[in-house]
Amino acid sequence: MKPDATPRGGRPGAYLPVFDGRKQRVRGLWQRRGQYVARLTTETPDGSKKLIWHVLEGASTVAQAREAMAALSVKRKEGELVARKEAPSFATFVGRYLTEEAAKKSLATRRKETTHLGWWRNRFGSLRLDKVRKAHVAEGLIDLERGGMAARTRNLYLISLRNLFGHARTMELVAQSPADGFSWSKAVTKKRQLVSRDDFERLIDAASAPLFFKGRIALPGEPAARLRNAQEFGDYLRFLLFTGAREKEALRVRWDDVDFERKQVVIGADGAAKNREWRPVDFNPALESHLRSMAERRAPDSRWLFPSPQRGEKDVPAQTFRESLKLARKAAGLDSLGFHDTRHAFISQAVMAGVDFMTIARWVGHKDGGVLIGKVYGHVANEHRQRMAARLDFVAGGQKEIEPTRFAA
Repeated sequence: MKPDATPRGGRPGAYLPVFDGRKQRVRGLWQRRGQYVARLTTETPDGSKKLIWHVLEGASTVAQAREAMAALSVKRKEGELVARKEAPSFATFVGRYLTEEAAKKSLATRRKETTHLGWWRNRFGSLRLDKVRKAHVAEGLIDLERGGMAARTRNLYLISLRNLFGHARTMELVAQSPADGFSWSKAVTKKRQLVSRDDFERLIDAASAPLFFKGRIALPGEPAARLRNAQEFGDYLRFLLFTGAREKEALRVRWDDVDFERKQVVIGADGAAKNREWRPVDFNPALESHLRSMAERRAPDSRWLFPSPQRGEKDVPAQTFRESLKLARKAAGLDSLGFHDTRHAFISQAVMAGVDFMTIARWVGHKDGGVLIGKVYGHVANEHRQRMAARLDFVAGGQKEIEPTRFAA
């Protein structure tokens, strides 16, 4: 109990009148469960007025509480003090948020927020939304870390919670967000290893080899065959490698997005890219050759570069090649290689070829003008320059001999 308050009434949770240093009653100021609260006539959401309890957050002394109450009185005179609606349970509001607010976001974001907020909902249960405290959130983040969750993923769980409480503040259901004020978990950044085109070609070769039986690696004596979609899988993997496109973006590219005259392919023309903006990727020799080869083999009844094999009468793109990737990786002994590695390989190759970071950023859809590429891939450029410098061999007699430079294929 704070010394400035005088307890009256013995029941737990009772509102206790507050007295100043001269033992004079401070009108309208009370204390309950260690917090100062002000009771002021306040306008309600329906326009009526009634006495409302207002928690004076951050006030730890009578002087601070009186200042906070005076500030509320000023807001009341200016018409800015409105009583909040009664907050629902956390679980109930999660359902409303996912239906009303998250529905406006991309499908990928909705899926992530549904997963993250589902975890928080199971944790907070029926706790009322305005009763969730920073201590609750802190304990949750600690448990995520103890469970082995990566730092970046823990940050995403926190972001989803902040989005939820931000919406709750807009609806005047809470005064402040208990998810604010936390520092981001820092991930250990490892030096990115350079992946070559040869690694991806090994995956393509494995998918085309007679190594599989009924969706798995064939056992000795079983009639083995290549993957049924080996050609499409190889086309898709090379397209990712030659464009730097993201996995889902590439699946939704149409033949109308390929312009052989301008030598460009548009990524995200349907507005479904990560930042919801389309971008052109200029042809490099490998990309142009690959697209022309694909055009000669394109399905006549589909507008998609990678049509679904189960599309039937409805023309839809393939949903994923992940099962094929898993099988090809196992057969090739490249368990750590993923589709996103093609993006890193594309950027690394462009950096080593001397392409400026801003141009690379435009190709891959970064909005920072190449800052991230310089930060993450700068060492690749440095190492490449050092390798090129090592090829300069100055011979005796004042003459120099320079071997022609050839960029990696």
